[in-house]
Amino acid sequence: MPDSPLKPAVESDRPAPAALNLDYARPRSFGERVRDRLPSADRAMGVLKNLIVVVPLTLLIWVYAEREQAVTVPGNIFPVQVRTTAPDRVVVLRWPADHNLIVELSGPRAKMDEVRQKLLPGAPGSAPVQLLIDPQLGTGPQELTAAAQLNNHPLFKNNGITVKSCQPPYIKVDIDVIEERDAVVKVPPQIAANLENVTFVPRVVKVRAPKRLLDAAEQAGELSVWADLSKREELKKRTGTVELKNVPLYWDHREFVTLSTPVADANVVIKTADVTYTIPSVTVFKVTPAGFDDTNTVTYNPSFPNVGVVGPADQVQAIKDGKFTVQARFVVSALNHKVGPNKTRLQFDLPPNVKLSEETMERAGAFDFTMGVR
Repeated sequence: MPDSPLKPAVESDRPAPAALNLDYARPRSFGERVRDRLPSADRAMGVLKNLIVVVPLTLLIWVYAEREQAVTVPGNIFPVQVRTTAPDRVVVLRWPADHNLIVELSGPRAKMDEVRQKLLPGAPGSAPVQLLIDPQLGTGPQELTAAAQLNNHPLFKNNGITVKSCQPPYIKVDIDVIEERDAVVKVPPQIAANLENVTFVPRVVKVRAPKRLLDAAEQAGELSVWADLSKREELKKRTGTVELKNVPLYWDHREFVTLSTPVADANVVIKTADVTYTIPSVTVFKVTPAGFDDTNTVTYNPSFPNVGVVGPADQVQAIKDGKFTVQARFVVSALNHKVGPNKTRLQFDLPPNVKLSEETMERAGAFDFTMGVR
């Protein structure tokens, strides 16, 4: 019998599936559901370990970025000085007169704080900023850009700080050559009046100073170095000849000046102390031209009372003892005086180094006499 053709299967021809036996679990509590969502202990420990590394590193990066952030700070005021490395030159800051600059700074915040702290007056380790002037510059007045000079200074350059602006914008300096010349050792005028004679060893010293100062001193007179005798007690308590050792020497200008020797020995003759004395009366003489008395008469007081004198004790004592007679005189001439009352100045004959007191000099300058005609 031939095979019958296959027919497609239909739903009614398939066996029914077996029934499922559903096993419903009990509902889970809230705590159990929360614990299911939490990481395991191992995973939590791993997270904590990562945080120990990541958090400090993040903070360091943040701090570094904050410290390296560029800031601009205006109104920084500090003093400056100038110097040169040339051994035969000297440089002096002339402007600004107070040596202060006002600058605007730019750079990393951390370095900025450090630099500004060093610029504070009186801060530990602080000092005026010393600008190194190019030794190749010529002598005389020079005008330099302040910001350019500051930006080359190690305090700013090595810390990455830039000087953006500066007031005043320029600094003015004087550059001079250092020279050496001979100077004579002398006693200051205010002390020399009390001394009769002074000799120094050495008599001449060498002064090393800026050429401009040396030229000015020579134009004003002899180049001199002064011996400081003001503090020597020997000059206050003794008279006659005194030997002084190691007398300090100085020049009128102290800055950038050196002497070949700072001291000298001196041999000083001190004047004796002056004394005063009042002569009760001094005889007055008149001096007239030849033949004057034949046609003229002169009436005057032939003595001048209470003549005060000041001088060395031995010379004044000679007056007291009568060994020296003080006299006064005046000159009369018809050419210089009129008939009638006149005034003239008396001239006194006095011992060496003796002078009239101020009161006597005033009276002697207005001596009265009367000239008449015979």
